[in-house]
Amino acid sequence: MIVKPAGSPNVFQNLDFPEIVEGDAMKEDITAQLIAGNGIKEAMLTIACSSPQANEIYSLESDEHKQTLLSVYGIQVQKDAESKIVITYPKEFSTHLAAPENGEAMYSFKYFLKDKNDKVEELEKKMTVKAPVFNLLTGDGDAFARRIMLRVDMPVGDENKLSFEYKGGDVTDWTAVESPGLTKMKDEDNIYMGVLKELTPEVSYTVRAIYNNDKRIGEKESEVTTEKEMALQNGNFEASWVDKTISGLLNGADLFKNVSLTSNDPEGWATVNSKTFADKSNISSTYNTVPSTLKVEGVSGNGVRLRTVGWDNGAGNSGLNHNHVAAGKLFLGTYS
Repeated sequence: MIVKPAGSPNVFQNLDFPEIVEGDAMKEDITAQLIAGNGIKEAMLTIACSSPQANEIYSLESDEHKQTLLSVYGIQVQKDAESKIVITYPKEFSTHLAAPENGEAMYSFKYFLKDKNDKVEELEKKMTVKAPVFNLLTGDGDAFARRIMLRVDMPVGDENKLSFEYKGGDVTDWTAVESPGLTKMKDEDNIYMGVLKELTPEVSYTVRAIYNNDKRIGEKESEVTTEKEMALQNGNFEASWVDKTISGLLNGADLFKNVSLTSNDPEGWATVNSKTFADKSNISSTYNTVPSTLKVEGVSGNGVRLRTVGWDNGAGNSGLNHNHVAAGKLFLGTYS
C-alpha cells in the first residue's frame, strides 16, 4: 500500500478490466475515481488501441467529450463537486470494442489528474479484446436427404453466441435456423454440433455461421447438397425374415434339460445376433448362446424385440459371472 501526503490527488479503479471476446459484455460494472482534495484543475482520459492503432484524448470536464464517451463507448462520466470525478464502465461497454479478424487488440485506458496545486497523478489500465475464432466444418458428408449436420470448430468464443442461417433451391433470402443450441461433441475439445432440419432432397443449400447475431461478427459459409431420398429395404419389417435355430443347448437353470433357441433377423438389416447367437460356444449352454433380436407380432404387422444379453465363456452354468455383454442393435449394413 502506498500512503500519499494529505491532499495529494488520487486515481484508482475498483477492478481490472477482464480479457473478453469481441462483442461480449463484462460480468459487472467497473468504476474509476479521480479525487483531488485541493480541487481538480485538469482531468483527462486517453483511450489507445493497438490494432488498428488509435489514440484518443478526452477532457473529463468537457460536456462535448463526455457526450462522445457516452455515445461511442457507453462510458459514463460524473463530476461530484470540484474534487471528484467518477467514471463508470457499464457491463455493455465492452461490446463497443473491436478486434482485428483472427487476432486481438490491446486497449489502454490512461487517467491523468492535476489538482489546483499542479500536483499530478496518473494511472493506466489495459484490456485485451480477442476476435472470436471459429470455422464452419459442414460439408457434403454432413448432408442427408432432409437434414444437414452443422459442425463448428470454435477455439475462441462462446458457442451460445453462434447462430446459423441458410438458403437454397427457390429460396433466395436467408432464413434463420431455429435451434435449441449447439452440443459439444464428446472427446472433441472445440467441436460443436447442431442440426438443420426439414429440407428438400437433392437441393443445393448454402449455410452460414454467425457470431453474436446483433453485431454479426465473423461469418463463415459452406455450400452443401442434400442426398437423394431412398426408401429403406424392408423398412416396415413386413418382408421376409432370416431365422436361425440352435438345438441341444443346456438350460443354464436345469442342466438335465435340453432346449432349442431361435433368432430372427429382418431381411436387409443387421443385428448382433451374429455375435451372441452365431454358433454353439465352447459350452453349449443358454448362458453362452442366446439371441438378442427376436420377431414379435404387434397390433398389425411385425415388430422387432431388441434385448441386452450377457454370457460367460467359462463353465457356462453360472448367471453371476457375465463377463461379456452385448446390447441389442438393429442397423443397416453388415456386422463386423
